[in-house]
Amino acid sequence: MAAGRMPFLRRLRDNGQYPLHTFYSGLPSTTPAVQGELYYGVRAGVPAFSFLDRSLGEMGMLFDPDWARRFEEKFAAQGEGLLRGGSSWSNIFSGGAAPEESNFALRTRGSETHGALAGFTKSSSFSCWSFPRCCALPAWCCLSW
Repeated sequence: MAAGRMPFLRRLRDNGQYPLHTFYSGLPSTTPAVQGELYYGVRAGVPAFSFLDRSLGEMGMLFDPDWARRFEEKFAAQGEGLLRGGSSWSNIFSGGAAPEESNFALRTRGSETHGALAGFTKSSSFSCWSFPRCCALPAWCCLSW
């Protein structure tokens, strides 16, 4: 408005009937930010999906398991995860779910590799039951509806 754009909104504000207020929407625009808030209650805990971490001088990318783990450790130190005692499916963060219940969440499993799935398993919690469970759960839900 200061640059002369949005003249209609400026007139509404200037006539006194519509004052400006700051507003936190509670709906971040990236998956890691949503999950940080939803699973751990940490508002604005994730700057973006990819960002420059000036303290380290590095690009942070939350599809990288190491970066995701750093953030999740900070969140977990502030409170219990919403998914504790449950399971986490296809998420950036586990939300407090146990490692064996974090299916396709960004958790590394060391240097384990599984043939063609090596790149996938490097960045995911994966067991021989993860894929069948991922396919069977939606099918079961559809059939039981």
